[in-house]
Amino acid sequence: MKKAPPVMRESIDRNGKKIEYTWARKPIKNINLRVRSDGSIYLSSPFAMSKKAVEQFLLEHVDFIVSAQKRFEARRAELPTEFHFQSGELLPVFGESIPLLICRGARVKGVLQDGHLMLTVPDPESETQRRRAAELWSKAALKEQLDLFCRRASADFGQFSVPVPMVKIRNMHARWGSCNTKKAILTFNLSLVGAPKEAIEYVVYHEFAHLIYANHSAKFYALVARFLPDWKERKALLRKVPCGLFQIKKTPF
Repeated sequence: MKKAPPVMRESIDRNGKKIEYTWARKPIKNINLRVRSDGSIYLSSPFAMSKKAVEQFLLEHVDFIVSAQKRFEARRAELPTEFHFQSGELLPVFGESIPLLICRGARVKGVLQDGHLMLTVPDPESETQRRRAAELWSKAALKEQLDLFCRRASADFGQFSVPVPMVKIRNMHARWGSCNTKKAILTFNLSLVGAPKEAIEYVVYHEFAHLIYANHSAKFYALVARFLPDWKERKALLRKVPCGLFQIKKTPF
């Protein structure tokens, strides 16, 4: 019998409307459904679960899917649709808007100076270079904040014998953070640089809590609330931050 691929792009028809989704088979016990911020549907299931069972699960959760897609669509309409990192553009930095200033120079770098973020690049006409300069500066600025909040979280979670995690920063399309519980690796979205610092701290504590609870159960949120009683207010601040700030826009296929 031919083994099914671990990740598949599928679709199902409901009342004449095609619902497309990505389906991943994983060594897990329960089926998981997530609607990403771009409206796409991602579903993971145990290896043994059949396609029929997966489709039945999707049909049972159509109302949730449609509601989430509408919510994300409304949120995207409130955010800048695209950044080109040109002089005069406002880059969200820790909850504030900082104007960009593009200058010619030998090295690709960013420097905060006189209320501007000066991006120095060999070719000011190159969006790739301008974007790279903004990424380098943003990654360094975000790392400084993450290091601070991770030290606080490590001290708070130390009572649970949680290992000191490795911290990574990268561009992420639809998540603010992720936690690899087996390897104790926390990965944060570079676009968090645009979030208020209290929101960044929430994301850090959220991912630390996953080192204990690999789910979003009541116990998980009770643990987050133990250290950040106002976590809901902090989380709400993320709604106004472009999640894909450094993503290069691609034409859908």
